[in-house]
Amino acid sequence: LHTLARLAEIAPAALGAYGLSGGASASLDYAYAGALTLSGKATLKDAGAAYAGYTLSGLRGDVDFTGDSAAAKKIQGRLEGGDFTASFSLRDALKHPKAEFDLEINKLTLKDLPPPSQPAKTAPAAAPGGEPFYADVSGSARAGAIEHPNLRCGPASFRLNLRNVSPDLQALDGSASFSAGPGKFSELYKLAGRYKAAKVALYPLLVLQKASKAAKGLNLPDFDNIDFELAEGDYAFAKGLMRLNKSALAASVADVSSTGSINLPA
Repeated sequence: LHTLARLAEIAPAALGAYGLSGGASASLDYAYAGALTLSGKATLKDAGAAYAGYTLSGLRGDVDFTGDSAAAKKIQGRLEGGDFTASFSLRDALKHPKAEFDLEINKLTLKDLPPPSQPAKTAPAAAPGGEPFYADVSGSARAGAIEHPNLRCGPASFRLNLRNVSPDLQALDGSASFSAGPGKFSELYKLAGRYKAAKVALYPLLVLQKASKAAKGLNLPDFDNIDFELAEGDYAFAKGLMRLNKSALAASVADVSSTGSINLPA
């Protein structure tokens, strides 16, 4: 059993920023016959980490790994005070990562962090031959409640099946969907302006905002602070083009929906 904080002291440049705590043990087999092959198992013992304002604690479970893959059938822990159970797998991590996950958490707390400082512009990571570095992500998540400075809501569920994820989004294919509510939005447009995913999910209300500004004499309701019953979205992606199969919100002030498409790279 190794204390993770001591491991971080050995390699501060690589691990120092993650606030590692708790313990872990591991077994490893390796061989070299023209290329290095390795496999093993790591066991987490109340491990923890902190990064970007979020804290993981009480992590327990086994992770099987090789040189380019990892998998865990059951990981338990706490994320910002919310108890969660998760499973995941990662394959082909060095060439075209393929990640699958399943997450159940009783309360998901999201923080409104200050915008990061602008780094110097660098070219997107590329695979050998100049091709973008693509990744595939699929899985589902369920939260008993979500808390954010601009959002509080009850049960929520999300599902992703995305292929060829890259910084430019030009080759993105797949689907995504979510359902959440009941809940309350506050300062809705500030939320949509800060997070692209929120802007897409709240697109129907953003349309209403433009309408209310264009028709000031109609005394339309305040669409910036809303109690809602249900928010739903169902989206399909093909070569970076996002089609809104369903984007709807049922609220006390209005029931709204939108259809159409969004060119994500543009």
